[in-house]
Amino acid sequence: MNQFLIRKDRKARVSILGDSVSTLSGWNPNGYRVFYEGKSCEYSGVKEYSDTWWGQLIDYLGGELLVNDSWSGSRVTQLPDNERMFPSGISDERIGDLGNESQKPDIIIVMLGDNDWGHGVCVSEQMNTGNERNPYVFCDAYDWMLEKLEEEYPESRIYCCT
Repeated sequence: MNQFLIRKDRKARVSILGDSVSTLSGWNPNGYRVFYEGKSCEYSGVKEYSDTWWGQLIDYLGGELLVNDSWSGSRVTQLPDNERMFPSGISDERIGDLGNESQKPDIIIVMLGDNDWGHGVCVSEQMNTGNERNPYVFCDAYDWMLEKLEEEYPESRIYCCT
């Protein structure tokens, strides 16, 4: 068994903060937009937990899934013309939903950023006009998201994937 996730008292709890490649029908919160459902499952071969990258990783490392907080099409940055931060990775709602009242994740895996890139989101501003973060700029938003994750889950290990 991999030393990465071994705990003496229980399996390590893993939560995913992701976009479409981390979704699977029946494994995300109710009402979340999911890519891997119906025909997408047939065409891709991603039909069940063991077919997903995160399911294979968690099983390989000997952990257990706590929450899969992945939303198809989501970005790290705030979506244009959306007054709310949700479903962006910097959303307090998404970050808060990685655990629950009685359980916090031991490990958080972030798999976000492809949709920011695919939609031409500005990576960083050339001239920063102060200390205020811009939720529409990738570097600002990613830094802010990590800061929020560390604040909400100080005991969790956070791993970022691309």
